[in-house]
Amino acid sequence: MRAWRRHFLEQAAQWDGTTRVALTVAVLILLAMLALGIWGDGSVRLGASIGAATAFIMAQVVILWGNRQMVTPYTQAQRHYLNAEFEQAAQVLQDALQDTPQSVAMLTLLGNTYRQMGQLTESRRVLYEAVDISQKDYFPAYGLGRTLLVMGEYPQAAAMLQSALNLGAPPIVRGDLAEAYYRLGSLEDARHQLQQLPQRLDVEPYRALMLVYLADQLGVAPIAYRGALDEGLPYWENSAVRFADTPYGMALQQELVTIKTFIRGE
Repeated sequence: MRAWRRHFLEQAAQWDGTTRVALTVAVLILLAMLALGIWGDGSVRLGASIGAATAFIMAQVVILWGNRQMVTPYTQAQRHYLNAEFEQAAQVLQDALQDTPQSVAMLTLLGNTYRQMGQLTESRRVLYEAVDISQKDYFPAYGLGRTLLVMGEYPQAAAMLQSALNLGAPPIVRGDLAEAYYRLGSLEDARHQLQQLPQRLDVEPYRALMLVYLADQLGVAPIAYRGALDEGLPYWENSAVRFADTPYGMALQQELVTIKTFIRGE
């Protein structure tokens, strides 16, 4: 919610003045109608309810109007990122951050992009900056935890992933924390995190593959996944290559033999 609010405020800052005034008026009317509906007598409540609904629709129309021609740098970078166009995403974000250097959303996405490009030192630097700016958002903490993990800095990764969970990250992040503990050699802690996950996963194939594999290796109750686990294999093969120079990548290269055997059910 905090990340969404920040992103919305960043968008609204780019609207023209008339649009911002219109939204302010619509919100004030909405609040006034809500107050009448709650504290007014019965004779005004129906009209207040209708007024509140109308003001809410007005606010939505104003937001749509304000964003009518807006494709923000953040949105552009997201599209590049999702299409695995990481160099383009990084360039868009680097240019945009010259104007808004304190944007936690853009810093976090840039840090995650650098990680996908294998530029781990830069990824760590940028994500630490995002965490320092906003110490109450789990997004940058989670991104930093993932970067520290693939760098092989397992104790720091576990601490940062736990911090992300404390800040409200989705429960599935326990799977990332379990992987950090597993690679750290804290097997009981890894088991504990896996046991907190639902027994039926609804996640991306690559994530499901690692979690099901870890559960098998650690003797945790089997985790069910509806899809085909082998669909997640290319992600881990690419990760082993991308991070080949780190302890994480080296460990992953060795584990892939076991993972492939596990997928085949041998």
